[in-house]
Amino acid sequence: MVNDDKPLLHITDSGMTAYGTPWDGKHRLSTNIAVPLKGICILTRDTTNHIEPAEPHAAYPMIVQQTNRSLSADGMKQTLSLIDRMLNVMPVYRLGCNMDIEAAKVAYEGMNRLKKQEEL
Repeated sequence: MVNDDKPLLHITDSGMTAYGTPWDGKHRLSTNIAVPLKGICILTRDTTNHIEPAEPHAAYPMIVQQTNRSLSADGMKQTLSLIDRMLNVMPVYRLGCNMDIEAAKVAYEGMNRLKKQEEL
């Protein structure tokens, strides 16, 4: 677990890195590590566990909602620009999950399977 709530993301020309932070939410799950980010998964509650690719424009509102936003217009413009850049380089998925531990397996296996299909 890198971070349960608010990791830091670093975008470069070669990819993205996720960093653990002290802002780790109510579960207190974070580690002081840096790992390459391979995809973004938007979670939604559902009765069954399933995963599918998500279009970047569909994920945009959720990403903005989960991002620390600047109070200044220039800061917000920069934040939105970074979100645009991130969604153009990173695959996005939507996971419907029922809170069962199987959801983690569905997410992991599904993202790997979908990534391989995209590469073909």
